[in-house]
Amino acid sequence: MSKEEPSIHQDNNSFDADSLGRGGEFDEVVSEDDWLFTYADMITLLLTFFVLIISVSEVSQTKIEILKESMNETLLLTENKELTPFKDLSEKLDKVVDDLKLNNQIEISKKAEGVYIELKDKVLYHTGSAKVKEVSKKVLKELVKVVREMNLEDLQIEVSGYTDNLPIISKQYPSNWELSAHRATNVVKYFIAMGISPRTLKAVAYADSRQKEIDPDGDLSPQEIRNLNRRIVIGIIRPLL
Repeated sequence: MSKEEPSIHQDNNSFDADSLGRGGEFDEVVSEDDWLFTYADMITLLLTFFVLIISVSEVSQTKIEILKESMNETLLLTENKELTPFKDLSEKLDKVVDDLKLNNQIEISKKAEGVYIELKDKVLYHTGSAKVKEVSKKVLKELVKVVREMNLEDLQIEVSGYTDNLPIISKQYPSNWELSAHRATNVVKYFIAMGISPRTLKAVAYADSRQKEIDPDGDLSPQEIRNLNRRIVIGIIRPLL
């Protein structure tokens, strides 16, 4: 009479021998959804980071308006008639130039990064000099007035000096580099005297290293080309955010 073999009852607490690895150790069970925990942690940390950045940053209405203008240009929203800072600034400066009757001496141009005011050197200086003429300070004063009225002092104002390609003969200025630097610096100093914050100002000297692109087969004489290259350019541009 054979003995009845005991039955083995498996319950929830039992284990499957197949789950044992070599040496009797359990194989690691990996869930397919474990990556969600890492992803959720990363998103939370990023959100916390941006909240901290926003909380300590300075909110500038000018920067908000500049961002809006950039978005408009990117999306080609040409039907939007609302004035943006650079468009409004360009129009106001055009009116100033018209009122001063200096259309043939001052050129206003609008680009994606800002508005540029190009003044022929004789508007501000005597030949070979970097001192701003007293009569010409009215021009700079009007430019400052427009910037302050529009509350655009968060923008960067970059003053660049250019010369023609003729070497200068002067004890005061050994080369065109010193002349262009001194001219740009004197404009910056005047802006500071008018109340513009120094932190928004920048003076740059290019001497004759940035000559205008002019058709060599055109009707302009060499002297006229040199006259065009002697200039001061004031850029009112968006700062690096």
